[in-house]
Amino acid sequence: MRAKLSLAARRHALDAGAGAGDTTGVSVVAPAGIIHLGHYALDPLRNVLLCGAREVQLTPLASRLLQELAKRPGEMVERSALIEVLWRGDFLVGDPALSRLVSEIRRATGDDARRPRLIQTVPRQGYRLVATLQQVATPPPEPWWPQAWRLANGSIAILLGGLTLLILAAMLARLFR
Repeated sequence: MRAKLSLAARRHALDAGAGAGDTTGVSVVAPAGIIHLGHYALDPLRNVLLCGAREVQLTPLASRLLQELAKRPGEMVERSALIEVLWRGDFLVGDPALSRLVSEIRRATGDDARRPRLIQTVPRQGYRLVATLQQVATPPPEPWWPQAWRLANGSIAILLGGLTLLILAAMLARLFR
């Protein structure tokens, strides 16, 4: 089960994932599902692009398009493959809508089609995510046994305390008979 991260935690992950001056790195933080795109971070669960301190709401399709491109950074992804994934192969709807989605993402990130830093258009073929993919080291999950040990120790202490009180009460009852 995924825990929801606060905005401050996502910003901290963004700061930790993209170092100062790193404008081309793409990284995925697996537990939270956050995809880092240079100084931007995509939260695919909320379809939000975090741009420093501000949040830009994307359409679900624009978010899915960024996710698809992030699966193969540096590789050209054909328009037909993107249309197949996003619109189930419906080229009448998908072809013009794909161009609009790329424009929407470029507006949100401030990317320029002539000098792309994020999405490059390969004319009449497809699109390429020009940033490189880097995995951000995530801390290993905490083992389950320390918490179980603490609970067991607490339960044993309560049990021994109760048993001690019961024995003391029995001794006092016997003494005052």
